[in-house]
Amino acid sequence: MPSLEEISHRIIVRMYRGREADEKEKAQAEFGLSIIMGTGLEILAVILASFLLMGTAFYAFFVMVGFFLLRTYTGGAHCTTYLRCFLVTLFIFVPASFLARFLHFQSLDEPFVLLLLVVLSLLSVILIVGKKRFVATIFALSSAVLLAIVSMFPDFPSLRGIAVSIVLGGFIQAVSQTGQGKAVISFLDSKIK
Repeated sequence: MPSLEEISHRIIVRMYRGREADEKEKAQAEFGLSIIMGTGLEILAVILASFLLMGTAFYAFFVMVGFFLLRTYTGGAHCTTYLRCFLVTLFIFVPASFLARFLHFQSLDEPFVLLLLVVLSLLSVILIVGKKRFVATIFALSSAVLLAIVSMFPDFPSLRGIAVSIVLGGFIQAVSQTGQGKAVISFLDSKIK
């Protein structure tokens, strides 16, 4: 079975057939396409696995939204191969979707759960250091405002589920920025053959 790199290479060769382009431009296009395809496969796999294993696809999607919103600006730990990244992504996000559903339903009955989530989003600021802290601050404040707004609409519990999931995803990304988070990713990466 061809790898994502091979598939993206074939697509780019066909796209550039008959057009002038330097090798650097083609290589950049191949790399970008392989990243887009890989991320798309990861998202689909997490949503499908969450749905099949726990019925939490809705939460999985929004946990990943929160994660990627912050990761886009802060970067993060990486695995050494795409397959390892794929498996670590499943290992992290499928259980996180279950946790998001649990916190969502707890927050409907227990208001302190929303306070806990505000604390988690503020912890994101502490965990992310350097120039990236500004982005984390914006994310945390936006999360706190989002949680406050959705708590005013108890008739729309799915809004709260979205907010809970996004905050949890952002917190996971913040933790992945720490030395301990990077060590966990590195450990998982080394254990997958």
